[in-house]
Formats: sequence, structure tokens, C-alpha cells
Amino acid sequence: MKDRLSLSLKWVYLAALCVGIFTGFGNMPLWRRYYIADIPGFYWTRNFIINVNVHYVAGSILLFISLYFLTTYLLMKKNGLALTGCGKTCAALMGMALLTGLIMALKCFPGINYPMKLLIFFNLAHLGSTCLFMFSALSCAATRKKWVKQINQG
Repeated sequence: MKDRLSLSLKWVYLAALCVGIFTGFGNMPLWRRYYIADIPGFYWTRNFIINVNVHYVAGSILLFISLYFLTTYLLMKKNGLALTGCGKTCAALMGMALLTGLIMALKCFPGINYPMKLLIFFNLAHLGSTCLFMFSALSCAATRKKWVKQINQG
């Protein structure tokens, strides 16, 4: 049962990650400029409000899955598992992307206004940490480095 849950969460994580990255770049707005929005089925990407809301949903899913895995990781230490260097790097960058994304999403609530310089900083920090996460996760996958390893308890 646990393996099926982990496998399901992995696929939901990957789907939410792909949707989040796709809509994140669409928020810049690259998809209309480069005619991706003209491809059948992608017309919705030219609508900024739909794009942002899909991005928020994907980010929320990633946040909840990350919190689940953080809790699981804290419990894993008792079972002799630990994050590898690759896992620590990717987890830190994912955490940074989620944190800056959450801070950016808070600006949508009434009464929350950021000074323009702070808004630009968080935008760039979100974009930068997301890009660094993408590159580090892809390099870990390309070199077949795992995020978790078994440690000796003896």
C-alpha cells in the first residue's frame, strides 16, 4: 500500500511540477509571444488569469506534497535513510522556490502590498530558484543520482 501511495505521489508530483513550470514560463508571457497559445488545446495559455490560477493550483499541490515528504523524511531518519548531496541540493532549491512562490501569492490578498523593489526581488528569486532546481534535478536524473540513501545504523 505504501509503495502504491509513493508511486502515485511521485506521478502527481511530476505532473504538478511540469504544469507549474509550464504555467510559470507562460506567466512571462512566452506562450503567446512564441505562438504556443495557437496550438490546439493550448488557447487557455494566452489568458493570464487562467494561467496564474493553474500555476497556483500546481504550486499548492507541490507545497502539500513537499510537506508530506518533509514529514516522511523526518520519520525516515529513524529507519536509516538520509538525503544524498543531490537530494539536499534539490530539496533546498525546491523549498526556496516554494517559499518565494508562497510569498508572491500572498500579494493577491487584500491589504498586502510589497514595495516594487521587494516585488522584483521575490520575482527574480522565485524564477532563479526554480531554474536552479530544474537544472539540478535534471542533472541528478541524467547522472542517475538518487535523492535518498541507506545509512548504516551500527
